[in-house]
Amino acid sequence: MPKVKLTTVVEGDILSGDVVVEDTMLFEAGTVLVPKTIRILDILGVRLIDIEPRLRRVFASTADVVANIDERFSYVAGDPFMDALKNTLKDIILTLRAREMP
Repeated sequence: MPKVKLTTVVEGDILSGDVVVEDTMLFEAGTVLVPKTIRILDILGVRLIDIEPRLRRVFASTADVVANIDERFSYVAGDPFMDALKNTLKDIILTLRAREMP
């Protein structure tokens, strides 16, 4: 993919090329961008990077996402507010994923 502006990348984008600043490799191709990585690149003045086409991404299965939500909320089990929040998140995920299905 051609270089894209750093201001257009999002969390989860994957570098398709190494990022080198002043002869120092900061991040290798294949690195998944997270907010901290994007901030570091911005602070160091990196304006363009190569990312993998977004269509090639592999997303976690719906079952894995729901299980992750359950795990993250396990420490507050029994709290009515947190249970409601957890169930709302799961409903949102299930609704969005259902829309994406062919």
